[in-house]
Amino acid sequence: NYQCATWGFKDECHADPMCEWKTPVLTSCASATGCPKLNCQGIPQQYKGLYGCDKCKLQRATIVCGANVMSSMSGTCAETHCASCCDEACCTADVACSWDATAAACVRKVCEHTTQVACEADPDLLCQWDAVQGQCDPKPCGSIFVKERCLNTTANCQWDTSLDPPVC
Repeated sequence: NYQCATWGFKDECHADPMCEWKTPVLTSCASATGCPKLNCQGIPQQYKGLYGCDKCKLQRATIVCGANVMSSMSGTCAETHCASCCDEACCTADVACSWDATAAACVRKVCEHTTQVACEADPDLLCQWDAVQGQCDPKPCGSIFVKERCLNTTANCQWDTSLDPPVC
């Protein structure tokens, strides 16, 4: 399932064109060791025996466990429905999807709004309007949800741990 299962928040899930947020939250997993609120991932080795599924959560592509940790997932990040289209004709027939010719794959549209108003009203607040190019683009820092990517971007982004969850 690609990497969608690593995302525990709607905004980070929607920043990835291969994924989309689905509700309701999972209630069971095919694997006995999977935790529904961890998108059916298991508890990492370092936490096994210390914490159960109820004391772990997905936070910015990392599983965090602790005595005071509670998962507040309202849905599940899963592979986008667009991926079921195997050719450009099927893909472009769905207004939510876009054909990625380089990857030869159908992906979910991210920041492909055609007007400044629609771009700035993006429901996940991931986009900004580029007035020079006349196009909608992902925010250079605000659309990154992994610490290493945030710190390695050329946009001088900072990883802000004063917020829960942390943001770039």
